[in-house]
Amino acid sequence: MSHKVFQPMLWPTLMAIPTLAVLVGLGVWQLERLRWKSDLIETVEARVGLAPVSFPGAHTWDNLDVSNWAFRPVVVRGRFDHSKRLYWFAQKAGGSVGFQVITPLRLEGEGGGWVLVDRGFVTQNSRDPKVWTEGEPEGVVKIIGLARASGVRSLFDPPDEPQNGLWFVRDSVAMGEALDLATVAPLFVDAERGSDSSSGVAPVPEGGQTPRHFRNAHLHYALTWFGLAVVLVGIYFVWHWQVGHMGRPRRVD
Repeated sequence: MSHKVFQPMLWPTLMAIPTLAVLVGLGVWQLERLRWKSDLIETVEARVGLAPVSFPGAHTWDNLDVSNWAFRPVVVRGRFDHSKRLYWFAQKAGGSVGFQVITPLRLEGEGGGWVLVDRGFVTQNSRDPKVWTEGEPEGVVKIIGLARASGVRSLFDPPDEPQNGLWFVRDSVAMGEALDLATVAPLFVDAERGSDSSSGVAPVPEGGQTPRHFRNAHLHYALTWFGLAVVLVGIYFVWHWQVGHMGRPRRVD
């Protein structure tokens, strides 16, 4: 009796295997992103509505669990050093491209230390503080905002330009070193809108830019990649069948 065996062709197989591995890998990566995004949404929803607490003191920073503080409302008091202002390239909710103004704040009280405060958004045309509608806050200020961890650099982020005070990824360690600051907190504080202003006009920089709602379409992306992997396998076998390489008759005793 005869039995047909599958005889894979070399070049189609060499092309299909790595492509299949990439598609499956992308699907698995999206599932990991799904878990991460779900945890992030749960964390934000649970914390942003809490009452503000005092920012952790400098004596705790070496062993601080940053993940337990991310997105927690905090209160911090100190004096800004406006001579060390930084700019983080960012996009405001709604599409405007500009910068988040980050200014180091010297903490009041025992232990001191520096906290990098993200005071808010300015447009590209308003990067020069001379055009701001309000003067820089002087003396001891009270800032209410959300504690935030440093960002993670991706392959698509341009290199930072410390010499120009321009950053594309918020990194408290790198920024602190660039500013020659000793004892920098491992957390940023994203100031709420009007947190460092007592006037009734819209403040510049415009605080309150921390995202609180996140789109979570990673399951859809994962299913898309896995679906493409199934389609690839189907095309691979159908093509072999059409060209007559699903097997040649051979004798089986």
